[in-house]
Amino acid sequence: MADFSLILSLAPALAADAAAVAAGAAMHSGPLDGHAKFRLVFHFSLFQAAMPFAGWWAGDLAGALVSDWAGVAGGGVLALLAARMLLEGGGGEGGGGDPTRGKALLALSFATSIDAFAAGAALGVLGLPLVRSCVLIGLVTAVMCSAAIAAGHRSGRFLGRWMRPAGAVLLLITAARMAAS
Repeated sequence: MADFSLILSLAPALAADAAAVAAGAAMHSGPLDGHAKFRLVFHFSLFQAAMPFAGWWAGDLAGALVSDWAGVAGGGVLALLAARMLLEGGGGEGGGGDPTRGKALLALSFATSIDAFAAGAALGVLGLPLVRSCVLIGLVTAVMCSAAIAAGHRSGRFLGRWMRPAGAVLLLITAARMAAS
């Protein structure tokens, strides 16, 4: 039972960055159709669930090295994406690239899951059940991202032409928090 409570406390911490970015993407893109919401939730959850597997397999040495740089690397990617959003200019709904498709989606998914790689190494050291841990991390990420997308969309309706800058600011705040950790 202690294993479950430890994993349950770890999962939201790992999913928090993905949820913040999902909210920012919803604000940036305006109303997302069902397919776009699914793509965001699916990819973020998949990456959050898969990266601990990779970290567990890579072992303690790689986990220690990555954990030192995970926040900086993930924060850097998010800061670059936020800068791109701001430089694209314009306001209102949509515009610019679609963060729910292609390279942008993969970059966001990867950037928000780097810390899960380091957590995977810790799972092995602590002797926690790997498959159960990864499934729970993925499920918690899916729930948190779904809620964040809904919240981001609602916020975006009130922000109107400020949606893109607000989404970029949310990404920058997340990037700064990741880099500082």
